[in-house]
Order: sequence, then structure tokens, then C-alpha cells
Amino acid sequence: MCIRYFIPLEFDLPALIYYSFDTATVSGSTLLNLGSGGAAYNAQLINSPAISSSDKMVGTGAMQFTSSLSQYVQIPSFTTGTSGLSFAFWFKFLYTGVHSRVFDFGNDAGSDNILFARWDGNEDIYISTFRRAARYSQTSLFEQNVNDNTWRHAVWTIDPSGNWVVYVNGNLLRSYGSVSYPNAVTRTLNYLGKSNWGRDAYLNGAIDEFYMFEYVLSADQVKELFYLGRNRVVFALPYYNRVSVHESDDTFILHSSYVILQLLLFGLSLTSLCFFSRLNSLRLEYLSHTGVFYWYDYETAINKWR
Repeated sequence: MCIRYFIPLEFDLPALIYYSFDTATVSGSTLLNLGSGGAAYNAQLINSPAISSSDKMVGTGAMQFTSSLSQYVQIPSFTTGTSGLSFAFWFKFLYTGVHSRVFDFGNDAGSDNILFARWDGNEDIYISTFRRAARYSQTSLFEQNVNDNTWRHAVWTIDPSGNWVVYVNGNLLRSYGSVSYPNAVTRTLNYLGKSNWGRDAYLNGAIDEFYMFEYVLSADQVKELFYLGRNRVVFALPYYNRVSVHESDDTFILHSSYVILQLLLFGLSLTSLCFFSRLNSLRLEYLSHTGVFYWYDYETAINKWR
């Protein structure tokens, strides 16, 4: 029996700004913008933050920041509109200091800022926007210590009515009604890893896959982004006769009693899987990058989605 399953891998959510932090996107001190805004939003690496090819979540690299070296990324000026905003990224804090930022976009301290940072009351996160100097904040988002050297995926959406929604690791975490929508102005002082307040600590930690969208992501789109970082899928298939993978770049490992296929799904052109096997005690399981769980029962020949 041959089961052929086609797996779509395209991710097509246009972002104005997208930094993958892959090694090929860094040239000297310039970080290439892969978003729709193009080279106008290429960023500058200040004080040489390093790309790590081993400590990453997606692709070939993530940006590492050392607070004591005052390292950060400076993004060119941009103008926000009125159709909504979404910020998505992987981050981890490595015992980072109070008020250290993942990002801070604004025109100075307390001037139209939009920021995501470590809270000073605990080891948690707070988010803030400023309309001119008027501040709107939500604190202790995660209700846990996140200053623990652990990668997390965060998404913050702001709709035109000022409703805020926060997701962590693909799941809804918090929603706040009618908080505030940032002024549609040009912001000139835009940083990853640095605050617009001079007294605040620089980031000690890492960022991967930073996106800024000029619209509100849906829950399904958030999950799709998250699963791009879950880019290893394992199939355990007992009692096999033969397994064939139609992809030249994928790898597979054969064991005496079962097969484990480790498929690197991000950046590959995988089109189908074809399994030849006996019908007893065997089924194919696949968790897609959009979070849909699929399995095929070989004994009953029934497809299941759940």
C-alpha cells in the first residue's frame, strides 16, 4: 500500500518588516529586511550583536544580544497606519535587566512608543503604547518567570479600535478591550534590544524571526507562524517493510524494529510522502505547520482530521 500525502509549505503573510536573522541576511553591520518594505528597512547592527547558528528557532540563525556590550539593532524610520498592527517574534531572556526590550519603537522616551519589555515588578513581560506622552500599559502578561533562558514565541496584535490580543507559543494568552491604538505617525528611533529610555538595561538574550505587520493577524495565522519554529516532525512507524521519501534533501534513519523520519520542513520543497508497509499496527501521524493534526489509519483506511 502506498499512502501519498501532499504537504503545503508556503508561508505568505506579507509583513512590512521581517528580519529572519539567518546568516545570509547579514552583510557586515547591515541586517537585510525580507519584508515587503524592502531595502528601505534594512537595519544596522550596533556594537556587533552576533548571529548564532546553533541557538535558533527557525532557519539558519538567531540574533544574540549581550547587555554588557550595549548591543542592539537600529531600524530606519517608518510610519504606522490605521489598519491595525501585529508584532511577532521568538525571544528568550537570559537573566536580562529590568525594562530591557525586545523592541521599542518611538520618537524618544515617552514619545509615541510601542514596546515589549521585561517588567520591573517581577521577571515577567509588559507591553506599552504611548499616544504622545500618554501611556497605556498591560503588565505581568505571562504570569510566570520568563527570564529563564527559554525560547518563547510571542505575538501582539492591535486592531484599529485599540483592542490588544497577546499570544504565546501559538495560543491565545490575553485580550484587552479598547486600550489604545498608536498614533499614525512616523517613528524615528526604533530598536530591537534597546530602550528609548537611557537608564534602562540593554537586552541580554536572543531574538529570532521578527515580523511587523500593518494589519491584525488572525489566530490561525499566529499558529502558522508559531509552527514555522516547530520545524522538526517525527514519524514513528512500527513493523515497516519499506519507506520512501520523495525529497532529496530530507534525511531518514532506519532502526531494527521501526522507522523514524526527521523531516526538516522549513525551507525545503517537500511535496509528498509515500509509505509502503503492512497493514497491522501502523498509522501515519502528521502535525502540520498550521497546527492541524492528521492521521491515516492503515487498518481501516480512514482519514482523520482533528
